[in-house]
Amino acid sequence: LGIVGEDGAMRDNFDIGAVVNETDLATDEGATQEPGSVGAGGGNRARIGKFPACPASMREYIPCLDNDEEIRRLPSTERGERFERHCPAKDKALSCLVPAPKGYKAPIPWPRSRDEVWFSNVPHTRLVDDKGGQNWITKAKDKFTFPGGGTQFIHGANQYLDQISQMVPDIAFGSRTRVVLDVGCGVASFGAYLLSRDVLTLSIAPKDVHENQIQFALERGVPAMVAAFATHRLLYPSQAFEIIHCSRCRISWTRDDGILLLEVNRMLRAGGYFAWAAQPVYKHEEAQQEAWKEMEDLTTRLCWELVKKEGYVAMWRKPVNNSCYMSRDPGVKPPLCDTDDNPDNVWYVSTSLDPVLLLKPQFNTLVISWTSLGSGNNLITVITGHIVFSLIKIFNSCWALK
Repeated sequence: LGIVGEDGAMRDNFDIGAVVNETDLATDEGATQEPGSVGAGGGNRARIGKFPACPASMREYIPCLDNDEEIRRLPSTERGERFERHCPAKDKALSCLVPAPKGYKAPIPWPRSRDEVWFSNVPHTRLVDDKGGQNWITKAKDKFTFPGGGTQFIHGANQYLDQISQMVPDIAFGSRTRVVLDVGCGVASFGAYLLSRDVLTLSIAPKDVHENQIQFALERGVPAMVAAFATHRLLYPSQAFEIIHCSRCRISWTRDDGILLLEVNRMLRAGGYFAWAAQPVYKHEEAQQEAWKEMEDLTTRLCWELVKKEGYVAMWRKPVNNSCYMSRDPGVKPPLCDTDDNPDNVWYVSTSLDPVLLLKPQFNTLVISWTSLGSGNNLITVITGHIVFSLIKIFNSCWALK
């Protein structure tokens, strides 16, 4: 226990002022947290113990993701269940302080952190060993450096973003497009380079065999969360993103009749884009072409428009209203779901194996460009405006999962 100062450091040499009902607090480092006896002055006293440090092996422990006991009880893990949240019971909650890595330093400030971070802050080399030839990440002395490459954008993230902008000029990074979700982000170079284009990107990835990739993203200063497309909705509201991007994110979007792609569409705003860079887009082997045909069929039934397919990138656009859904032939899947299914309910909402389509009342409203909010607005103002639009549901062509 202590006080956090302006420099972010905690100290325990502080004075306690007057306390309600004349209750005094006495600190006993060796005592447990339990009421003490009545003090000489008649006031109630309490003993407050200090939490011990966890073992160094727990320096990256995440209670709801590293709950091995609960994961072993799962009836199946074939749909990625082990990467989802499984929080411990209250009586098994963590009772120690997770230590920082040995030698942890104050993070390098942005914008330098886009290109380099301290090795001691994220002491992992698995990604360097596995992805060293793909220009993701390298180790140089006491730092990790990030050249800006990736599995699919071997010429660098900036060139890759230029390619997307040329493929679909209406995306207009920084004006029409301001909020993006990057799925399976790796070391988050996609989101890191979008920041310089006035785009705020949330980078997500599971905690998997490549260690916790999200640590690299956060250390670089890129917004990121540990998350996985599996059997539950992600913890984001409907229509939250202009673009959802997946570059070799190892997700089978067409499995279980497209249940995961419906989750993508739940989070896309009307008129938003799904960017997919993967082998089925550009490889001509029979298996890859079959996967592409399945993707084409599914996105057609979801009323998505294939705007552009170029090189190894395909771009789809979600419709701006419900007209396509209403004109589908009877029996086309996914069917309509109950109108009381709220697409903004996200906490532990399971996806079923029967994808269903939710139509909400539409306002026949055209997609509003970010530029219509005024060129003088900064990023925070524009994002706030976007949240307001989402709340009043101007864009009401959205999908939900039961």
